[in-house]
Parts: sequence; structure tokens; C-alpha cells
Amino acid sequence: MEKAAEHCGVNLWKYVDEVRYGPFDNPSFSVQGGSRIIQIPNTMSQSNKYMQLKTAAHELNHARIYDKFIKRMGPISGHQEYWAAHRNFGTRLYAREEMIVERAAEMMIRSVFEGKLSGANLRRFTAALDDAKDYIDGWKSVFRG
Repeated sequence: MEKAAEHCGVNLWKYVDEVRYGPFDNPSFSVQGGSRIIQIPNTMSQSNKYMQLKTAAHELNHARIYDKFIKRMGPISGHQEYWAAHRNFGTRLYAREEMIVERAAEMMIRSVFEGKLSGANLRRFTAALDDAKDYIDGWKSVFRG
């Protein structure tokens, strides 16, 4: 995770207090007891490095948005707004954030690798970009309602 953030030019520890690797179903960003946590499933190690980087950037971008809420609204109001019911999974605001963080993750990995790859690495990179597009397209229908 730290290496992925470094590749993208982001100081991980400015936005995250802890990174956990384990038997999780999905990668996620959460705040527990005041600690900002990114969880990465052990199964991510089976993905190619471009998918790993995109996933790490995606979760890091959630942490960056959370940080913006805190800075704009203060620690209590910002936290409450970020985790409010109208932003829960499946809502338009949740879909909007998913599209934003995935697009930002895509842009981050493009800035690192685009135009620098060939052969099998280019195919794996392209697969990660295609995955980002599919992910965004999946949330568009929720966002549009």
C-alpha cells in the first residue's frame, strides 16, 4: 500500500493511520475509534500489479475525500457527514464517490505507466484500465437513478 501511494505521489500516512492485510472479502476504507484504516484482502496478491495499484489508489482516494470532509466541516461534523445515511452503499452520493475515486485511481496509474509499457505488461495495464471503466459504468446507473 505504501509503495502504491508513493508511485502515485501521495503520502499515505497523511490520510491513513493503519493498513491491514487479511482475509477480507473486499478492499475498504473505514474509520474505527478515530483511526483511518484501509483494509486489503490477501487475495489481492493474486492480481497483477496494475490492478493492485489501482485498488490501492481507489481506497486511498476514499481516505483523501474523508480528509476533505474533516478539513471543510471539522472533525465531528465532517465524520458524521461522510458516514451519514444519505451516503450509504447504493445511494446516489455513494455511487458518485465510487465513480470519482475510481476515475482518480485510473488517472493516477495512467500518470505512472501510460506510454511506458509493452507486451504482457501493456496487456495487464490495459486490463486494469478496462476494469476501472467497467466499475465506473456499473455505478453510473445507480447515480442516474
